[in-house]
Amino acid sequence: MLYAIRDTLHETAHYICREGSTNRLSFMQNKPNLLNTQMTYVLLQPNIMKMCRFPDAGKTKPNKPNLLDEFSDITGRRLAVRTAAWLLLTIVLGKITPVLIIPLFYKCRPLANPGLKEKLLRLGKTCGIGIEQVFEIRLSKDTQKANAAVAGLGKGRRILLGDTLLENYSDEEIEAIFAHELGHIRLLHIWKILGVGAVISLASFYLTFLLFKAGSDFLGYNEIYDIGVFPLLALILMILGLILTPMQNGYLRHLEKQADIFALGRIQNRQSFVSAITKLATQNLSDPSPGRLAEILLHTHPPVSKRLRYAREEKNEKCAE
Repeated sequence: MLYAIRDTLHETAHYICREGSTNRLSFMQNKPNLLNTQMTYVLLQPNIMKMCRFPDAGKTKPNKPNLLDEFSDITGRRLAVRTAAWLLLTIVLGKITPVLIIPLFYKCRPLANPGLKEKLLRLGKTCGIGIEQVFEIRLSKDTQKANAAVAGLGKGRRILLGDTLLENYSDEEIEAIFAHELGHIRLLHIWKILGVGAVISLASFYLTFLLFKAGSDFLGYNEIYDIGVFPLLALILMILGLILTPMQNGYLRHLEKQADIFALGRIQNRQSFVSAITKLATQNLSDPSPGRLAEILLHTHPPVSKRLRYAREEKNEKCAE
């Protein structure tokens, strides 16, 4: 039906272009088998005129790009350019997040405890890390969880200590948590996470392309924007998420363990690390010993029981030396 209408329009357009504008209406009236009413001609006239302006109006137009054409830029030069743009955007966001974005949602102020601040800055210098500022971030308005984080890249990075942490932990415990955050910086974990994240993203996009193309062809869909193929895309993304997320979480747990071991090697009182981890688990309502499957699928940090175990093992190794 649609092809017949297309061929009719092409025939109509060619006749109009040959006969001139004066004969258009009479042509429509004298060809009832082509288009039965003048109103139909008026509605179609803009498209017919558009065809008259091009010498190849009667030629069959190429089909719209199929799924392979839509995804063809996943390889080659466009992929390199877009990957570089994505990494650049990530770096820019990393630079401006502690200065512009976080203060939009949380109230931040310089750490008010001068003794603690001096101790933390001295620890950073001992670890070979230049920290310009340590900030207190108001988390208590949204949660009772205690937390600390490194935000930013390069010289603009900051250490953020939650007010829930400062109110409930001793200076030695905060120093142990701070040493853990310094470990992330010293061991280049931020850059490693960016790199691994980029690889996983590109791999997931490419796998999505392959599975989406094969599934769409099998189901008879030929256009990426066909709403009927959206459930297939959602299913593919869900399956890839179940596969790739545990891999990413496993890598993050590995980095967290490295940061813990780094902290244990830089603080004087290792018992403060044990007490800090224990209190964090209690305050944050963390499961100290989750099942292996739950750990693999859901946890980005090692369970508390494992962190305490290798903290004690690290302590025993130091004592043996």
